[in-house]
Amino acid sequence: QKSRRVLEVGAGSTLWSLNEAKIYGGNEDVTFLDPARFTETAKESATKFFLKPPTFLNAPLSASLPSHYDLIISIFTLCSVGDLESSVQCIHDILPTGSTFAFVEHVIAPPKTPYRTMQVALTPLQVLVADNCHLDRATQDVVRDVFGNVEGKVVRENSMFPVAEVFYGYATK
Repeated sequence: QKSRRVLEVGAGSTLWSLNEAKIYGGNEDVTFLDPARFTETAKESATKFFLKPPTFLNAPLSASLPSHYDLIISIFTLCSVGDLESSVQCIHDILPTGSTFAFVEHVIAPPKTPYRTMQVALTPLQVLVADNCHLDRATQDVVRDVFGNVEGKVVRENSMFPVAEVFYGYATK
């Protein structure tokens, strides 16, 4: 059986994949990508969840990455990238035809709601204290614009205030 090649973008997705590693088939070649340095503890923890040792790349998301992944995963990562549009376009560009982009991302609440007002007001502070995390991004719109056909849904997760609105789903190129 051929290995599935998986790229997880951002440290946030790394934490999620460790929780979800049990549902992987065990025959994956997993690469964790993050511009920040991975700690040895994180590497050791990740390695014990997979049959094959994962690869750790300390690099930004860029078009120079290999385009051989079957699946790219982003979980609570796109809120922190410097340029949302170019990052989503890069994910699209490095995915081969027939491959999938899976995501769980927090997004801005609908207009004229208290959640949205608070997200907009709190974003400057959030950017400073939470590694460039923007509470007020319309990530769902950008993903739909870049990929076109997206199977996704926005739900309210009240326990995650001020994040509140979460967009999850997948897009196939």
